Amino acid sequence: MDTGYCGKDCGVCARLGEISCPGCRQGPGEPSNAGCPIARCCVELHYGNCSACLQSRCCERLGWRSREPERRLAKRAAAYRGRSEGAESARPVARKLQLLFWLIIPGLLSALAQNARLPALVLAGLIVSVLSRAAYASLMLSLGSSDSRYRHAGALTLLAVVLETALSFVTSGVYSVSGALFLSLAALAAAFGGECYEYLAHAALLSALDDELADKWRSLLRWYALFTGTAVAALLLSGLMLLAMLATITAALALTVLGIVKLVYLYRTADVFRGIAQR
Repeated sequence: MDTGYCGKDCGVCARLGEISCPGCRQGPGEPSNAGCPIARCCVELHYGNCSACLQSRCCERLGWRSREPERRLAKRAAAYRGRSEGAESARPVARKLQLLFWLIIPGLLSALAQNARLPALVLAGLIVSVLSRAAYASLMLSLGSSDSRYRHAGALTLLAVVLETALSFVTSGVYSVSGALFLSLAALAAAFGGECYEYLAHAALLSALDDELADKWRSLLRWYALFTGTAVAALLLSGLMLLAMLATITAALALTVLGIVKLVYLYRTADVFRGIAQR
């Protein structure tokens, strides 16, 4: 084995087997110009070893050469602890994100059931929707320790569930017209806020892990805002029947497609954290 840049004989190093080091000239488990400061100095100054340098007799870096194997071991141990802690924290996040994925499916099915003409299906769809969305909101609240925006998303989603449930019981008299309009707008605002916070939380959680997927969540948010605005316009323009009907159909179709895209992105987000947990 070669003599190191610092002049040490790597072949007699007591830590050689423990750190699996082939010698700094070959790359001691990491690039020589990024690991050992002595090796980096020699590489940058184009010296074959420290003895070629006029400053070698008073060089502080040379005093570190006896401690380099211990430093490398400590660095490896810290990296291992970081991976272990990262895996431990990723496991519950992955489980909760996966549960969010599965809870979206009954929500989509309940929306179809509520559009049916059979009263029994409408009632069943309402019950499934309330339960699944309440569970979804609770999971987001529990993810608040990962990012505070999940907590905001969960609270707003719960509020939207309560308002939408109240809306279904406003059925008669003048109160039904004014009350339904107020509850509809309030529920829409709460649901919109919950979705916005959720998408931003997913994007923040993926930062530095999967920037491409994080950007897709932000892009999905922009599309969601656009078509939610279309739905609000349809509600406010209800006096213009044809225009309102076209806006409602467009918004409904677009939001359904975005719901499916959200399902795909949520699965991929959970998959990122499953991968970290399995390292």
